[in-house]
Amino acid sequence: MAYIIFVNPAILGTTGMDKQALIATTCIASAIATLATGIFGRPYRDGTGMGLNAFFAYTLVLNNKVNWETALGIVFLSGLLFLILTLFGLRRKLVRRYRAV
Repeated sequence: MAYIIFVNPAILGTTGMDKQALIATTCIASAIATLATGIFGRPYRDGTGMGLNAFFAYTLVLNNKVNWETALGIVFLSGLLFLILTLFGLRRKLVRRYRAV
């Protein structure tokens, strides 16, 4: 799934971010995530999630005219919220309650 090294910077580069820095950051984050999954994760293949990148670039930055720095803050806060929901078990309860039958 090395395509992320090329696709991620291409998507995020539309926001005005430095593409060379995006390539390096994508490689470093992918290496860390791969090692963490190999050491701590269950043995299964997981695809990369590119939906949040597209939402960040095309919806927040390009369509809503939010600068990329502020948009990154929004994404950080949403991640923090989901982390809190997960740590307190609320995410699991919400998924179980509203899961499609």
